[in-house]
Amino acid sequence: MSAVFGDTSFFVALISSRDRHHQRARELNATLAAPMVTTAWVLLEFANGIAKSQSRGEFGGTLANLRSQPDAEIIPPDQPLFERGCELSMSRPDKQMVSHGLHFFRSHARTRDYRSPEQ
Repeated sequence: MSAVFGDTSFFVALISSRDRHHQRARELNATLAAPMVTTAWVLLEFANGIAKSQSRGEFGGTLANLRSQPDAEIIPPDQPLFERGCELSMSRPDKQMVSHGLHFFRSHARTRDYRSPEQ
């Protein structure tokens, strides 16, 4: 079964009732049958993004829930992976950095270029 990538906007929408995608994120989270993959960088961006909001306290619970799911994976920070993401982002000046990072992890890190240590 293919995994899905949990990006920052998904986690923010999941916990923020004021986010326009909140209900859809909750529905998706409740019915998701595929394993979720995300990165340590995404989770730090998520924590930073909600740091000044009323939802700040939700980070710990979200992280604990993700860690408790046996089929979820948090890709750890890795210097070579970081460098490849930066190179990809800089090679395409016509796009925004954020979208490059997400596309990089969706198309490369989860599929052919990243292998978890257990594999």
